[in-house]
Amino acid sequence: MVTLCPRRSRSSTEVDGQDATPACDLVAVLGAGFCPRPDFLRRAAARAPGRARGGRLPGVVARCQLRGANRRGQAIDPCRVTGKASLPRPSDGRDRVGQLRPGHIVVIVLCAVAGLAVLTFAADTLLNRETAPAVPKADMVAQARRMASDGLEDANDFGCRPRDGSPYPVILVHGARSNGAVTWPVAAPYLSKQGYCVFALDYGWSNSIRDSAQVLGIFVEGVLQATGARKAAIVGHSLGGIVPRAYMRLEGGAGKVSELITLGAPHQELTGELRENCGWETVCDELRSDSPLMRELNDSSMVEEGVGYTALGLKAEQEAASTFVDGPEEQVTNRMLQDDCPLKGLVEGAIGHNLETLDPVMLSYVNKALESPGPLPKGYRPDCFALIL
Repeated sequence: MVTLCPRRSRSSTEVDGQDATPACDLVAVLGAGFCPRPDFLRRAAARAPGRARGGRLPGVVARCQLRGANRRGQAIDPCRVTGKASLPRPSDGRDRVGQLRPGHIVVIVLCAVAGLAVLTFAADTLLNRETAPAVPKADMVAQARRMASDGLEDANDFGCRPRDGSPYPVILVHGARSNGAVTWPVAAPYLSKQGYCVFALDYGWSNSIRDSAQVLGIFVEGVLQATGARKAAIVGHSLGGIVPRAYMRLEGGAGKVSELITLGAPHQELTGELRENCGWETVCDELRSDSPLMRELNDSSMVEEGVGYTALGLKAEQEAASTFVDGPEEQVTNRMLQDDCPLKGLVEGAIGHNLETLDPVMLSYVNKALESPGPLPKGYRPDCFALIL
């Protein structure tokens, strides 16, 4: 790296009022863009250590004359250097460091404009992120229609709109070894007459509960998109009470559910009897208290914030599993049918378990829970001799 001498006049051997020192050799001087007087070169050569005898700079043949004419009146270059140390010199004798050509200025201006445009776009994106129009969602209604239970009266009308007194559509979820038409032939028309938009789906119950929860999530999205509602109320029987809990806990669906009403759902304290009666499908292996899925649903908390829970069951069902949900009293109501109506639900086993979705008292619990904010009111007592008409 060569350090240039400070700028000096062409006719003076002084630099800023002081004699130039030998530290500035010929290469540095010429690189600075001016031509020193010969007496400066002789003093620089004499003072510099390691110079050749006679005061000449080794390896350099230089001739430097003042601007003007020689003895013959011929114009001469003010500085001409030959040898290994010769350097190019600006034609106007000035240092061009810091000077910009028009092309450079154009490039700089274009870069500045492009940078400003990028910054403006980024700022606009950040400021308008909250107000930007939502990306159109996929047509979930079409998918929900394909999942809807066939042959179920007064259900799955995707043109239905919730009324003021029943703002949330009701989704019915069947249990294992069943479908919507078999489980809800009484409940669907009964709830529809109460003014609810009623929907029911069929899903692959034998798959893992998480897979079923994902299917339920698609159906819920389709129902909400069709009805324009913000949330849905879910009524589930048996396994159909566990699948919605998995949907809310594992699939992030809690914000789309107003309440969950379950009939005979094995929420906790699952026994080996339940596992044996279920069979050998994938879902049956998950219906154990120590299964990873049931631990995810029960260990920390059994309820989701903002969701009301009404858990209904029969006395006989408690032998296989508890149909109750643990949670705050203002959020959860557990009710056993025989506590209110001792003569009801006396049929044990699978028959009694499946008949509860047809029982008028159980359905009156469901209706009362749906029409009341939060879970079933603690003081509600049904008419044990009521009939569904």
